[in-house]
Amino acid sequence: MKKLLLIVLLSVVLSGCMSDTGLVYMDTMPDGATLYLNGREEGRTPLTFEFTHDHPIVMTIEKSGYDSIREVMDAYWLLGEHKRGHYAEQHGLIIRGKARRRGWKVETNRKLQLK
Repeated sequence: MKKLLLIVLLSVVLSGCMSDTGLVYMDTMPDGATLYLNGREEGRTPLTFEFTHDHPIVMTIEKSGYDSIREVMDAYWLLGEHKRGHYAEQHGLIIRGKARRRGWKVETNRKLQLK
């Protein structure tokens, strides 16, 4: 029953998105951690990057002296961020230089633990 409820909720949340692509704003405490997507360095936090939830990617966050964080980002990750209140529908997003009428944005953060 829980699995069916999760699937229905996921369908409702993601059906509101006209685009599979949105923006993720990632911050860390402390800031300045290096963020990798599928092993490729994206930059240091805080930063904003494009994410398409139709295929999973691996996000890794590293900072010297702190434990690394590794998460698989997919539609379920997006649903989890929605449950935490980090997800918002956006109007007029600009993605890859193209204006979109509607999209989504996640603003989230991760607390790094000292080793």
